[in-house]
Amino acid sequence: MAGKRGLDDDDREVVGLPPNWVDILCQGKTAETLARLIAGIASQGNITVEQIKKAKDEIPSFSAANWPYVSKRFGLNESIAALLLQLPYHAPPQRRLPPSLHRTVFKNAWHALDVFQEKNFQRREAAGVRVLDTYMVPALGYYHGRVVNTAEESMAATEYTSGGQVENEIRMTGASMMKVAELKRDATKDDYLAQLFLEMHSAAHMNETLGLPMQRVYGLLCDMENFMFFSYNPTQKQFSFDEHILVDKKKDYALPEMIAVTNKIFSIIFDAFFERVRALCSTPVAKRVTPRYQPQIWRNAFELLKQSRAKFEEKATTVPEIEVKSTEALELLRRAVTCIPRYNTTTSKLDSPTPVLLEQLATNCVDKWHRDNL
Repeated sequence: MAGKRGLDDDDREVVGLPPNWVDILCQGKTAETLARLIAGIASQGNITVEQIKKAKDEIPSFSAANWPYVSKRFGLNESIAALLLQLPYHAPPQRRLPPSLHRTVFKNAWHALDVFQEKNFQRREAAGVRVLDTYMVPALGYYHGRVVNTAEESMAATEYTSGGQVENEIRMTGASMMKVAELKRDATKDDYLAQLFLEMHSAAHMNETLGLPMQRVYGLLCDMENFMFFSYNPTQKQFSFDEHILVDKKKDYALPEMIAVTNKIFSIIFDAFFERVRALCSTPVAKRVTPRYQPQIWRNAFELLKQSRAKFEEKATTVPEIEVKSTEALELLRRAVTCIPRYNTTTSKLDSPTPVLLEQLATNCVDKWHRDNL
């Protein structure tokens, strides 16, 4: 895959500016202001519209980027193996979901592999994505519409990329929290890592332009066998590596090993959600995304989130103890998310039902349907 050329070190040396001059220039400015600035520079330098378009076209989109291009732009090692050893380590604390949830996911994933075929026999890339959804839905469902997975979301251009569409993006309150990139059959891991890094960087840039607090954006590169977790800290302008979870191709081994992956995804989302709510408790109203964000509701949510985090961190030495403590932690999380606005809308009168209430609703609706159709 041929990489397109962007603004490199030679360009910066010619104009005598620091490496982060574009970030400095763009900080706090609207698109209209920057457009007028570009127009002024173009006029002063006798730059034509065609020249600007050609230069913009030379900056790669997410899907066109390769690792040599990205590694050079961000000052990273061209060797992926060396990179994983050199990147700073960052991992959110582990939160364990209830064993009962994992038993349900196990059964659903078993049937999903029967339908979409196991890793060794899949012929379509979409099959792997659908199996991954079996694990993503439970990890995100506890947020009751406050955290969502948006597919084919368009991302804005930055200094390093012309943007493009992202296959899976985890978002809340308009902010990007996590990117998920699935390896294609004919792709190299290096180039998809390049795409993921650009997506994380672009997401952090987009969050900043929305006036949101600058916070870490997470990334997952996976093919249902390899699960590699990364993150990008926009404050320090630094990428980090978490871990590489390897899952067996054989069904009997893969499904139990996916418990660690499900817990990891949930842990990342919980940590990102916790930090986002903490930040919004103190963010000035003028910088909030919509007028719905009243400081008190975010403070109420944050107090409950702190209790949920403490409950997750309580020591459990048996399976029943894990079940009880994690269930109690999830109830506190449910109460926290009900304090704040939904990201998406719902047509149901029930916004965030408890597991017991949802079970009762399911029983009543299913039984009524059968009685009506005897």
